[in-house]
Amino acid sequence: MAKHGQQSDERQAKCCGVVEEGVARSREKRERRREKAQPWIVLKMTVGIALAIMGYAFYVYIGRLCVPMIRHDTGAIPGGRGTGIAFLVIFCFLAVMMLWTYAMVVFIGPGEARNFFIHFCQWAGLFCVWVFATMLANVIKAGPNPLVSIDPQEIVIIALAFMFIWFTVALLATHTHMILINQTTVETLNASRMKERESTVLGRLHAWNQCGAKRLTKRQWDEEWGRIGKEGNLWWLGDARKNWEAVMGDKWYQWFLPLGRTPGDGLTFPTNPRFDEEGRWRRRSEWPAELR
Repeated sequence: MAKHGQQSDERQAKCCGVVEEGVARSREKRERRREKAQPWIVLKMTVGIALAIMGYAFYVYIGRLCVPMIRHDTGAIPGGRGTGIAFLVIFCFLAVMMLWTYAMVVFIGPGEARNFFIHFCQWAGLFCVWVFATMLANVIKAGPNPLVSIDPQEIVIIALAFMFIWFTVALLATHTHMILINQTTVETLNASRMKERESTVLGRLHAWNQCGAKRLTKRQWDEEWGRIGKEGNLWWLGDARKNWEAVMGDKWYQWFLPLGRTPGDGLTFPTNPRFDEEGRWRRRSEWPAELR
């Protein structure tokens, strides 16, 4: 009976390993398709589409919301001249910051534009939040008033702003996380593949229901080699603060404003001393003594 049970566990482990390996291969194929470089025309078209959406938002917010409020046009959303001017000033400030950071992203080399992309996401997110909040509030305020006509184009901009709030916030969160762990998108995908392969091996070594044994084995691997994405990351500098300052600068205002030069030259970067000169991950016993 014991032998039969052991054979059953081995078959289950083998079956789980095959399934997990198939899933890992499928994910790798999808990720390889995602990593393919986009055609030049697609990249340029993206810039054109972004500028077109920005231009349309400027036209609607300034020309169809702020200006009628300032001039007290018939049918304009109530708010008064002062409110219209305040809306316009704040809108223009956020728009300038968004365009400034977007220009830095477009015209600066990829190796040096990572911090500017964070700046763009920050200011674009604030811009979208301001547009969405102020336009929605004014539309709601004007709703019960029969003398005020709701402009359909304002509804379109409200919808676009809401969509881009989620888009920019997601980008900001994702790229902030990658900076804190000091990895690019490709390196993050590679780390994910390593973790998937690790899970596949654990599935082969242990039955599907042996969760404790899997955790113990993984802990032993981490004690011998370090963690994937941390000690096992060639570019990890020791903690999130060092990783952040290596990209965004060591001055707090550089974290929000595209001022000053980017840290480094965008071509050479300090490496994790847990790797050898050829970029190979070493065992913990081979690390510098102060890092073991």
